Amino acid sequence: MYSFSEMIRASAGFYLNDFSYKKENLFFPALNTEFNTLFITAGFNIDFQGFTVDLALADSHIFSGKFTKRTILKLAAGVQL
Repeated sequence: MYSFSEMIRASAGFYLNDFSYKKENLFFPALNTEFNTLFITAGFNIDFQGFTVDLALADSHIFSGKFTKRTILKLAAGVQL
């Protein structure tokens, strides 16, 4: 996590979802790798006077199998009492 200031922080990373069957798939061997996914992630966190806003993005369009291309966006807000 990188801090721009006390209020603003950013992060980047990756997440690997390694999907495999327990038994060898003889009829459709390509399915053993087409569900694997590598997400590239980025996020921001802003803290201001007890309020927190988080924004995170994960995308798998570059490094993923044929059936698992997706983008995930998360927005969260909180307050510290």
